[in-house]
Order: sequence, then structure tokens, then C-alpha cells
Amino acid sequence: MTMCRHVYPYYGVSPSTEPYLYPSTEQITETESRVASLPVLSFSVVANGYRGLLQIQNIGNDGTVTGTIFGEPLIGFWDENSLKLTFQRLTTSSPTPQNPYQVLNATAIQIYTGYLFTDVTNRSLYTLAGSFEAFHGTGGTASKTVFGWFAQALRS
Repeated sequence: MTMCRHVYPYYGVSPSTEPYLYPSTEQITETESRVASLPVLSFSVVANGYRGLLQIQNIGNDGTVTGTIFGEPLIGFWDENSLKLTFQRLTTSSPTPQNPYQVLNATAIQIYTGYLFTDVTNRSLYTLAGSFEAFHGTGGTASKTVFGWFAQALRS
């Protein structure tokens, strides 16, 4: 299956200086447009304006994911078919070797969902982007519970 890469033009931008912003009929295959898999890497993350690290430490054969975000543990799932990462940030947990995902307060959880893609001009640049839900103990309010986030990493 092939698809056409189309980009809508931006006003005031020249095709000679920013050619990737203009429509193209270049044919790419579905295989070329697909990311290989979620890499086990450290990503620079920005979530609701806060900067830090997202570290993917392990991806199990069953899709379970472990790691850290902002230095706190995360557990979740990687869906290879949809390139979707879903995880819980355990913000006030006290992990122990006996129970590495113990949560002391259920209102201290944030739920993240993001999708993985790469830049068509730089296949080594991995990006995750999506949203997260925060509850009372993690910055959420009745009128604002969903926030944006993205993370990027270069694979050498």
C-alpha cells in the first residue's frame, strides 16, 4: 500500500527555505511511514510545561512497560499495532523491592497516553505525544483534568 505525503502550506513561508511545509506528491510506502517499535531510551519530556526525563527501562513480551518519568516510577502498556503507550505515573509512591509499584494515595496517580512517530526527514528522532489526566492530588481541578505532553529522543 502506498500513500501520498501531503502538507498544507503556511502563509509567508517560502518553498525554497521550508520545502517540507508545501504539498508533495512523493510516494512513500506504508512500511516507510511506520516506526519500528518503542525504543528503550531516555526521552526529554515536557508535560504541561514541566521539563524532565521519561525513561523507558523495560518492555515485556506481553507489552508491559516499566520506567520512570520525572524521577518517579511508571507502569503501563505498549500497543505495537497502534504505536500507543499508556502508563500511570505514581507520584507519591514508595517503591520497595517487595512491592515496586506500591501507591500510598490513589489520588496521586496521573494517566498518560501517547503515540510514537518519527520525523520523515530524520528517522533517528523518536517522538511521543499525547495527553495525561491529573486528579486532585496531582494538579487536576474540576475544570481542568487533561493536559498535554510530548517526549523526544535521538537513537544513535
